[in-house]
Amino acid sequence: MAGFLPWCWQLVARVVTTIFAHTLGPWFTPQARITQGSPSLQDSPRLQVGEFIQEFETRYGSPRPPFLDEPYDQAIAKAKRDLRCVMVTLISEEHDDTESFCQGLTDESFGDFLARHNVILWGGNVKYREAYELSGVLQASRFPFMALIVPKSRSGSVRMSVVDRIEGLLPIDQVMAQALVKIQENNESLAALRTAREERESARLLREQQNLAYMESLRADQEKERLRREKAAQAEQRQQERLRRREARLTLAERRTRYRQYLAAHVPEEPAPGPDVGRFGIRLTTGERVTRRFRASDPVEDIYRFIDSYGVTPSDDQSDLPPGDYEHTYSFTLVSPMPRQEIPRRDLTVKEAMGDHWPSTTLIVEELEEEYTSDDDDSSDA
Repeated sequence: MAGFLPWCWQLVARVVTTIFAHTLGPWFTPQARITQGSPSLQDSPRLQVGEFIQEFETRYGSPRPPFLDEPYDQAIAKAKRDLRCVMVTLISEEHDDTESFCQGLTDESFGDFLARHNVILWGGNVKYREAYELSGVLQASRFPFMALIVPKSRSGSVRMSVVDRIEGLLPIDQVMAQALVKIQENNESLAALRTAREERESARLLREQQNLAYMESLRADQEKERLRREKAAQAEQRQQERLRRREARLTLAERRTRYRQYLAAHVPEEPAPGPDVGRFGIRLTTGERVTRRFRASDPVEDIYRFIDSYGVTPSDDQSDLPPGDYEHTYSFTLVSPMPRQEIPRRDLTVKEAMGDHWPSTTLIVEELEEEYTSDDDDSSDA
């Protein structure tokens, strides 16, 4: 019974403090007496944290405790992300124990303790709004106040839970001892959280690597397919071009044949011997020798026409007009030997073209070289 009454009074005091903090507290607490005229400080948790750290260092000197220079919500987010404990420290300048408590925080052993156990330290003065509101959330009934907050796994997610509160002045050694007990109690669960997170991270990295390998393989296959289609399209295009050119040549050969048939059907009759008639011996490319008479006034192209149509049988349906859309070219030229003289196919008469060789000479038919084309090459593409 003797131990029960103090516990009841402590519970009643905590409930009353909480009610007071959320009703009349804002009018009578130090937070209500924050200097007016600085709305930016009042509205910025980051500025409030920076102001608290600067005031602490100015008043209690260096080295100061390694307070996190971030708002409280970012400290909690950092702890959840890194799976670390957070030690929250709240002070009130109106309490006599504040100075002794803060001097204890500057002890080098306390900084070593935090570093050794990877604990984030967050501090605030309840004269600032963020720290004041946090004191109500953490149910602080006495100052100075400390709370140890640890990551816990709940329903598959990580939640931050308060596992210990230290209210009032305690020696810093006792503070570290009490906090160490709670840290050790939660080490196993923290280790399990870290292991589970590492496994999830490993699985995620493995999936990313597999997805990356799959995408690279897919891109390689798509590139191969694109190149295959492109190569096939190029081969098809070349084949179509070969066929087009072959068809064009066949059409050209057919028109050439029809034109030569037209020439054979319209060769002028050979004139009788006379003073204005020349007689020429023509040696064809086959070696055959042909003798033919031409008038002096005949165009020299009549000789070319005679040679080009020689041996060609006229078509039965030959019209009196040459094939349309066709410009005939001769595949040979005429030369007279000793001295060698090429007989031009310009607008000249036979006599003019022959010159000193008129009225009788030997004419040699020489084939013109044709330009080689590989359009008929049916070899497969590499």
